[in-house]
Amino acid sequence: MNRIFLLLTITLGMLSCGNKATEIKQPKVILKAWNPPPAGTVVDEYKERIIQDGLDKVNEFYFKVTIKATDSSKLGYYALELEKGENKNETDLALPKWPDGSTLKPILKKGDKQYECLLGFDIGDGIFKEFYKIKVDEKGSIVMKQTMGYYH
Repeated sequence: MNRIFLLLTITLGMLSCGNKATEIKQPKVILKAWNPPPAGTVVDEYKERIIQDGLDKVNEFYFKVTIKATDSSKLGYYALELEKGENKNETDLALPKWPDGSTLKPILKKGDKQYECLLGFDIGDGIFKEFYKIKVDEKGSIVMKQTMGYYH
């Protein structure tokens, strides 16, 4: 019985030597290339009306975050405008460098709380990758905090 099993094992082993290994193909994600628009163009904007007791019906105030393209947007640099009511600020935004050289598209999404949004990006696969949280704190100030780090 052991001899038959050994002979069968050797025969099957010899037969399998001539077979080529089959390659398992993983579906390849096709990235959608993104080219930033001309400098000064609004790339994305998040806007939420500020609601308070005794709201002045004449004046409308907003919490607003705007991303604008710059001459260096192809390299990941944008202008970021932050607004809460009459308080307006502008700062530079630098997105991470992606290893394959993809131009990242900045995206704004609503946050979990009132007067809060998430700033992230898409590498071209349609998936939002969070990078910063921008919100109005308890004192009424606009706060921008990095929430995720990316490295390769």
